[in-house]
Amino acid sequence: MAVSPRLVGAGLALVLATDAFLVYGARVSHPVSSADAVARYRSDPGPADVTGPPRGVYLYDTTGWSRVSSLGVRRTYPGVTARIVRGHGCGWREEVPIFDEHVETYDHCGAAGTGFGTRLTYFFVPAVTSFACRAGSCADEEHDVTATMTTSIDRGGSATVGGVTEFCERRTITTILRGSNNGAAVRRLCVAESGLVLHEERSVSIAVRSRFVGLVQYTERATFSLRSLEPLT
Repeated sequence: MAVSPRLVGAGLALVLATDAFLVYGARVSHPVSSADAVARYRSDPGPADVTGPPRGVYLYDTTGWSRVSSLGVRRTYPGVTARIVRGHGCGWREEVPIFDEHVETYDHCGAAGTGFGTRLTYFFVPAVTSFACRAGSCADEEHDVTATMTTSIDRGGSATVGGVTEFCERRTITTILRGSNNGAAVRRLCVAESGLVLHEERSVSIAVRSRFVGLVQYTERATFSLRSLEPLT
């Protein structure tokens, strides 16, 4: 059953924004270690008196990759990645720094999401997006991109975390992008009652047209499995 997103931050938009981003510079990527993630959290833990999961850094066993066609660029994801949960606004912000050059953010306000964003850098030049969301409709007016999200929910899910079965709500979130970038992202999540993601599978395919290199396709396939319910702080 399709419903409006209860967790708009679970939507995903990975946007390649400029020709400079696609053409110039060097291919670099720097995985973010757990120590780096903890340092980022300690520098800005945010307010503690708002809703959401316990604050701190959560580690996930990770498989997957992202690829930019035509340019011959492919990144294999680290075997372990971090998610930083900090207080933000009336709820919490989930930051996913897979690499220094690939960082995602998802903002939540109780059961409602308020926005999400990405920072992707393949050639030194970053492409930054920031979507404001309401009732499943999101927009990044600066980059002329809109996103529409629908969510299907199954409340009878479970995931294994640290050898223990944890019950969760399964959510399949489909995000459709239109405007300067077109395509779709599908995230299949197992979400604890607190809002913490226990498991995720994602599939992303986005087309971007560049004046210099023509049509470019961004593709991503990945899975993330939580190691422990106890965050690093």
